[in-house]
Amino acid sequence: MVMIKKSIRAAVIPIALGSFMFLDGCKEDEVVPKTQTDLLIGDWEVTEIGGDDYTQSDESLIFKFKSSGDLQFCYEYDLTPADNYCYGAKWKWQDSNEKIIIIDQFPSDPTGEFKIDVVVLTETNLEGTLTSTYDDGGTPGSYSQSFKFVKIN
Repeated sequence: MVMIKKSIRAAVIPIALGSFMFLDGCKEDEVVPKTQTDLLIGDWEVTEIGGDDYTQSDESLIFKFKSSGDLQFCYEYDLTPADNYCYGAKWKWQDSNEKIIIIDQFPSDPTGEFKIDVVVLTETNLEGTLTSTYDDGGTPGSYSQSFKFVKIN
């Protein structure tokens, strides 16, 4: 009987240690941190403009960032979906700091540019200040407004 216990112990301990080491090595893959671009890609609905709640509005403002640098800025109406429309544009980071988004090349306004100074960017929230600069052939100007977005897709 002593012989069997030693044999079982001799077999069980290596199996248990091997299983433990195998399971330890099979941890969930390490999570690769997402880049600012990874976080930004997707559809973002405006929830607040200038401190005012925008979720009760009849229209939704949606920014659709694509990885190709394309962007759609859309107005969507719950009650009259036939009135929905989008503007196409291009977006890019101003520099490698990835804190300022430049939105330009609106076909309807080739002289204007939007800039979003990003304050918060997570998988679900985007907050910052949107500045519109323009030159209508007269005096150039700009307009800034704080915005908050929630990711919807």
